[in-house]
Amino acid sequence: MKQLLSLFFSFVLLGSAFSQTNELLVHFTNNVKGGVFGTFEKVEIGVELPAADQQKIMNFLMGMRVPNGDKVNPFLAWDLDVQGVFTHAETNQIVVVPAFFYRDFRRDTLKNEYVGIDVKDNMRIRFAAPFPGDWTCTINYKVKQKPQAQKAVLKFSVIDSGKKGFIQVHENKRNFVQGNDLIVPVGPNFPYPMKGVNNYHTTRDANGKEAFDPFTTNTVTKPKSYLSYFKDIDNYHQQGGKYFRTLQSGWASLIEFEVKGNYFNRLHYAWEQDSLLNYCEANDMFFSFNLMQQEPFMKYGNYDMFDWDWSQYRSDGSFEDDSRFPAYCYSDGKKKEPHEMFTNEMDLLYHEQRIRYYMARYGYSSNIYMFELLSEPWHLDQLTHVEPSMTDTKEGEACRKAILNYHTRMAQFIRQQLPHVKQLIGVDIHVGKIYDGDKYIDSSIYSPFIDVIGFNPYTSIPDKLVITKSGDNNVVEENENSMYRLVNMLSSRTNKPVMIFEGGPSDGVDEFSNYAQQRIDMMSFPFVGLAGFYSWIGWYYGHETVLYNIVASEDFTNSNAFKNVLFQSKGNWIQGRQMEKKSWKDKKSTKELQYYISEEANLSVGYVKNRTFNYYTQATDSTLITRFPKDPTFSKLVDVSYKNGKDLVVEGLKKGKTVEIVWYAFDTGKEFRRDSVKSKKNLVLKHPVLTVTDPANMNPMFWFSLVVKD
Repeated sequence: MKQLLSLFFSFVLLGSAFSQTNELLVHFTNNVKGGVFGTFEKVEIGVELPAADQQKIMNFLMGMRVPNGDKVNPFLAWDLDVQGVFTHAETNQIVVVPAFFYRDFRRDTLKNEYVGIDVKDNMRIRFAAPFPGDWTCTINYKVKQKPQAQKAVLKFSVIDSGKKGFIQVHENKRNFVQGNDLIVPVGPNFPYPMKGVNNYHTTRDANGKEAFDPFTTNTVTKPKSYLSYFKDIDNYHQQGGKYFRTLQSGWASLIEFEVKGNYFNRLHYAWEQDSLLNYCEANDMFFSFNLMQQEPFMKYGNYDMFDWDWSQYRSDGSFEDDSRFPAYCYSDGKKKEPHEMFTNEMDLLYHEQRIRYYMARYGYSSNIYMFELLSEPWHLDQLTHVEPSMTDTKEGEACRKAILNYHTRMAQFIRQQLPHVKQLIGVDIHVGKIYDGDKYIDSSIYSPFIDVIGFNPYTSIPDKLVITKSGDNNVVEENENSMYRLVNMLSSRTNKPVMIFEGGPSDGVDEFSNYAQQRIDMMSFPFVGLAGFYSWIGWYYGHETVLYNIVASEDFTNSNAFKNVLFQSKGNWIQGRQMEKKSWKDKKSTKELQYYISEEANLSVGYVKNRTFNYYTQATDSTLITRFPKDPTFSKLVDVSYKNGKDLVVEGLKKGKTVEIVWYAFDTGKEFRRDSVKSKKNLVLKHPVLTVTDPANMNPMFWFSLVVKD
């Protein structure tokens, strides 16, 4: 009842803003240059529907008891389909863009709540012209799939803005480009606001009041938390950060949770996504937009997120029939399995409409470079610590088929029914058993509508990137266990770039080791064949300290020293990796090397690493040592020089040439030393000492770049 009253009072005000005319009226909402816009810049058109159609929308949103023909849901295309047909005068190229229902807001920071602002043009169309010239937009619409006679036309001009446009896949199918520039997206996750957000209703304030109740699940995240979130992103930007990743969560951003197909009470979250996008467009920042975090399709949400999961399950597997809190709307209030919504035709149509809304509202912008369909879909149907999709059971098979169906269906919907969308489409997959063959792989990675494959590795072992490797550095061996082998297998099988969407050390490691493992991971990941990667650490309380390292890694991977290697000729680079023991007595290899060699074999970039610098040897709290197994090789800090053990070598360069090498220091990525050597066969890397025992001179790792002189 409270939600109904909220809708009623909202529309008492909103109704006064509705047009009383019988005409279809249109105008530019951001016409700041007299009808002239730049390429890849937002053109927003406000559409006022005739009064009779606006009344039908109001009837639906207020839950009026009127015939179905007198009610129109503005969020579903089969009820209301407003489109802008954009035509370029010179080429006659046509782009069709769907409209979306819009509510305007302001932040009341004193009351810490959102206040709606009346607007007449509740239907909005957003477009960004890919090239200059004269454009015409014709607006038409359907009600209940019946074309309406009224149309409207707007004309505008577009000039070159200098923006590079959408990030796309490089011709080598392993990297990204924007215009003529190689792009390596490196950054943190800024998934959603969390500072000041209490998304557990069981927590109570000083007066004993629950954090939220069944009628306010749509207002858990307040304006002050969003302002704090934007401040954190601005801090990252001020340090030089450019790329990051977001996720749509039930408590902070997802537009559909309590009610299927009705987003009205959650549009303040969509408005805040506009704020984020506006900031990125103004500051040349780019992010990957994940369309749904995993809790809604889990029976019991991980990390005890039981208020935002599928239904009223308790952690012991029992069902709580009398829970006051709403289950995720797709559960339909029944003991329905989550995977069924990914196979049920009517549910899939509703999922398409939610994605249609996101694409209509944000798909114009090249500052969103990728849409990820789901976060960690392998949690589908999960109730305990066991992930059904990773088991050889009937339920596991049902989950895998449902994930495949959802990914391919939604990606095809975006590409074929919303063809104006230029962003990359990514899928997040589990790789825990990938070496066993295709049995547990999400087969949607092979879909022609999927552009990018991502995975989320979390582990703290110091040798996790190269565990077993022998023979030639540049050859992938059948029995090899390395991160590059995994990435190369995914990329070569699918002909698609591979990313880490989120990753880092295991839970609880970083806070007790001065983020040592995370810092060195951020410097290592660029060299394992990835097209880009996002750290999970960096956005949460106290983690801001690692943003400096993330920016240093981003700067280096987007420098000419790095990009020229991957970008040379057609970008057919090769990767090499090696590990060596410091002493024959050692059980494990202390030294690690990974690198790229350019297509013409005259450029290389890579790193050398001392594995004894890790979460264990940098522990600042004894509890960390007791919670993680002691490694006899990597539990003591030992300095490593190039004379220790076997040589580290770069294989595959042009032979008999002079090679100039630049070494870059740990943490900062600043130039440390330059060398000039003669290469006879393979280049022996006489690297600086990998010092870890002197706190004033810590260099457990060096990047290097080299040029073979003719």
